Amino acid sequence: MVLICFVGIDGSGKTTNAKRLAAWLAKKDVKVKYIWSRFDPFLLRLPALLINKLIFSNNTRMVYDRYSKPKGKLLNNIAVYLLYQYVLLFDSILSTIVRVWPYMHPSELVVICDRFVYDAVVCLADDLNYSPKKVWRILNLAIKAVPKPDLVFLIDVPETIAFQRKNDIASPEFISRRRQFYLLVGELCRMNKLDGSKSLEELDEIIRPMAEELLGL
Repeated sequence: MVLICFVGIDGSGKTTNAKRLAAWLAKKDVKVKYIWSRFDPFLLRLPALLINKLIFSNNTRMVYDRYSKPKGKLLNNIAVYLLYQYVLLFDSILSTIVRVWPYMHPSELVVICDRFVYDAVVCLADDLNYSPKKVWRILNLAIKAVPKPDLVFLIDVPETIAFQRKNDIASPEFISRRRQFYLLVGELCRMNKLDGSKSLEELDEIIRPMAEELLGL
């Protein structure tokens, strides 16, 4: 299996670019499978739903302060902090493996993964206010436990563009914090950073040659 991942904040265009690459490879008779691998908690699903119901309003746009302040107070408890950190990390690793494992064979299959375990690391880093050193430590734990991507694209856009593109994103402050952690993770993992404000055709001209080189097309 060849694993290619696309990551970035909501509204960056990662899903569109991942699907375009998958469709293009399929036209070239490459066996390809697109997987949407957003972190979807299993062990923490019920607590997360209860927190959302208690904190969030019915508006599509979430108010960042109403979410972050109550959650921050809760996570000040060291026992809750550690439990949240490691249960969420285990949850993320498990969900990633479950999604990717069925496609480990045949070896010639190309898996295009929209998001990956990096998504959960960014979520943890934001929720728990990680230092760069802590991000690197948790990132190492996560990526050692899942299949290693052969190629990773970080699609980056300014927060203002992402906020305009999506009507279900949290406040600009929320997406700004997430973007900074994605940029840090991208740097630590030496991802291929792309400007998501460029046209899809311009991005194709960067992404497709790199995929061709990787696959020997």
